[in-house]
Amino acid sequence: MKGIMAMDLNRVIGNQGKIPWHISVDLKFFQQMTTDPKEGGFLIMGRKTFESVGLLPDRHIYVLTNDPVKRKILDSRGHKFVDEEGLWTIGQPDHRFWVCGGTEVYKKFLPQCAEVYVTIVLDEYEGDTYAPDFEEYFSSQKIILECKTHWIVKYAK
Repeated sequence: MKGIMAMDLNRVIGNQGKIPWHISVDLKFFQQMTTDPKEGGFLIMGRKTFESVGLLPDRHIYVLTNDPVKRKILDSRGHKFVDEEGLWTIGQPDHRFWVCGGTEVYKKFLPQCAEVYVTIVLDEYEGDTYAPDFEEYFSSQKIILECKTHWIVKYAK
């Protein structure tokens, strides 16, 4: 299992259900990583994150929710509402699973990830949703892309 996220210098990851910035390079990186046949295809995210991003082509989305009504929904377009226990019934998430947010999902699953790709936006934005502390779970970090507006950093165990 891997993680992927973007945060600003103050750890903001969202504001009123939206990503506060638009960085096309980051969006392309997210798409590339999460759709790669060897690397991706399965996303784990919370309900609020899913409602914010919607369906994403070429990926299966497991939406974590505590709402028992929503958990009964299986959509043929490639997403399923599950609780945490339901997620594990699909089998131990392997390297093809990506943890994609929000805060509570990151808190729960980043410690279990082998690696996390973090886009660090080199600016400060208004926000109401923040990335949890996760760095302590990883022994190495490497900048894999350095731009004027952002860096992409790979954290690994």
